[in-house]
Amino acid sequence: MLLRRAEMVARYKAWASAKGDTFRIIGSADQAFEIAVLRVLFMFWQRGTPADVAAIPGPEATTDELYAWLDRWAGLSLYADTAARRYIPYWYQIGTQLGYGDVPTAHVADLLRHPDGIAARAFVPRDIPMVFDTTAMPDIDRWVRRRGCRLLFVNGAQDPSVAEYFRPGGADARVLWVPGGNHSVDIANLSPADRAWAEEALYRWAGREHLTGMPRP
Repeated sequence: MLLRRAEMVARYKAWASAKGDTFRIIGSADQAFEIAVLRVLFMFWQRGTPADVAAIPGPEATTDELYAWLDRWAGLSLYADTAARRYIPYWYQIGTQLGYGDVPTAHVADLLRHPDGIAARAFVPRDIPMVFDTTAMPDIDRWVRRRGCRLLFVNGAQDPSVAEYFRPGGADARVLWVPGGNHSVDIANLSPADRAWAEEALYRWAGREHLTGMPRP
């Protein structure tokens, strides 16, 4: 995709122009395209399944096929202003508290034009100051480990977002896993035993008096 940058960015610009969209927040269609290419690895494994691997375009793919695949998995509209504006608070928190996973770039270093373009700073207007608080997430993690009770985490075992997951140490709290699951899993995807525990816990925590009329599991 980076080797076909000129063709793909031209298509991206044409799409934005047809939609009346712009790239003022990130800076340019070229940088937005590069960010999408770098993020697609992470986003593919967030939402994809092993069955989707076979459909990854190979070297023989046409530009149309590459563009369509990138759009499907990285969501090219996310980096144009209409969508990017809605996500400014999300990227601000990533850049000041949450942190963000790194992506490999050494294999394409000679094809990149925007150093640190994938950093959270690229998604937040430059007139908004951002200083990363290194104490925020460790503080939350300690609280969850030592005191976190009545907490339920449902994680997909294949989701890269939970490579480092919360481990609650308080009473009546659990981490439940969906084998082979991705970022889209929820309670319905759990094994029957885990789902029964999770549903019963939610009823218990909420208080049955607040759930009048709702079917019991």
